[in-house]
Amino acid sequence: MSRAYLDLFDENSLDPEPRGATTMGELLLWEFDPPVGDQLVVSLDARIEPSVQRGAAGDVVLFDGQPAVVRVPFRTTVLP
Repeated sequence: MSRAYLDLFDENSLDPEPRGATTMGELLLWEFDPPVGDQLVVSLDARIEPSVQRGAAGDVVLFDGQPAVVRVPFRTTVLP
């Protein structure tokens, strides 16, 4: 996930906890243990930082080795 996007949030927890974390350029890489079954669900418990007024764009990138398997761009908008 892009590090600049995560700056929008005051993170409380991530579930499941990653086994490891590192950076690669603008990306924060989380490594997770394999899930039971064929689906990994990750939940981020966070709130928007008080100084964020508009939102931001971000990316989630899935790696299974190199190169990236898929990159999904998205945008979060903060509404009153």
